[in-house]
Amino acid sequence: MLSGEHMLLYSLLSSLSLALSSELKTVTLQDLLNVNLSEYTEGSEAALLFIIPENCSDCHVHSKLLNDIASDVMYSGDIFHLNDIYIPWINLLSAPAILFLNNERKIPYLGPLHRTHLVNAMHQFITGVQSARLDDANFEHDTQASTGSTTGNWLVIFDDITADTLQMYDGLSLTLRAKHVNIGVLDPKISTRTAKRFNMSIPLQTTQNNPRISAILLKQSVMYQYSKNLYRMDYEKILQFALTDYTDHIKGLIPRPRMIFDEVVDSLVEFTVDYSSNCTIHGILDISLLIVSLFRVVTNNNLQNEFGKPLVLLLSVIALFTVMIFIGLVLIVGFWFAGSFENDDKHVPVATITSQTKDDRSKSLAKSKCE
Repeated sequence: MLSGEHMLLYSLLSSLSLALSSELKTVTLQDLLNVNLSEYTEGSEAALLFIIPENCSDCHVHSKLLNDIASDVMYSGDIFHLNDIYIPWINLLSAPAILFLNNERKIPYLGPLHRTHLVNAMHQFITGVQSARLDDANFEHDTQASTGSTTGNWLVIFDDITADTLQMYDGLSLTLRAKHVNIGVLDPKISTRTAKRFNMSIPLQTTQNNPRISAILLKQSVMYQYSKNLYRMDYEKILQFALTDYTDHIKGLIPRPRMIFDEVVDSLVEFTVDYSSNCTIHGILDISLLIVSLFRVVTNNNLQNEFGKPLVLLLSVIALFTVMIFIGLVLIVGFWFAGSFENDDKHVPVATITSQTKDDRSKSLAKSKCE
């Protein structure tokens, strides 16, 4: 009787497992594009897509993961297998690849190739997790960088913000959020104030799809800056830096938010350096014209007759002295700050180099000043 109960229980569990297990569908590219994704709504369901080409020598781990997830009785979602080298909806990936699909988004999975990590990332995808779009306006509010880690740990990527790059960083966010790490993307060419705060910029030499990027981790009121060459497609390096390897990189205090005074000082330094390096002759001519004008004032007979020659001479000397003091202060302050920044750059490694856009803008500004 006992063995009969066991057989009945086994039959029930087997039937339940078959009912709950996911359905693996091998499809062509055209079949996949014709799939109605409207049934996979945000917040409720999603589908898995494994893109594994035939006779792929580097796809054995992906194939094993496909078999594991397809036979997992705890996973009941739809699974598609595409035997193709083309990656639909994603421009920056190559096969083999794994995608999460619903009616709103198509996001790649970029985490460890293990069933548990994949299922956890799927849960994050269903709940709508994505990377934060950071800029000068929301950076401090979202990250609370200067007040402490009240919003958790933050991995901040300095890179171009486009639809393609956001897909990739949204894919990374699925794995990082499961590990309680937020990820945000900031374009240093647009959000210049925050980029200056962390001394970041878009590198000058880049490739189209895999340029060099910069990354920092804000963790428990401490900043860790990635100190080696890092590229957009280095997913494993980015994940390792955010989760375990951050202690192997530059550690420092989180810079305070930039104030209006900082912008004024930067403008003064930029003006002084540009004017001194590119407009020296014009500066000498301007001062010469000023001295000539003051000389004409001194030798003006009408003014001398009306106010007296000693008074006119005294006022002219005071005016000239004031102008010279002002010019001297501008030069001293400008070069002092420029020297301070240069010393800071020598002691604090910088992860990136100045962007071509900024150089062009500085040259254009210097040219307009000279004219």
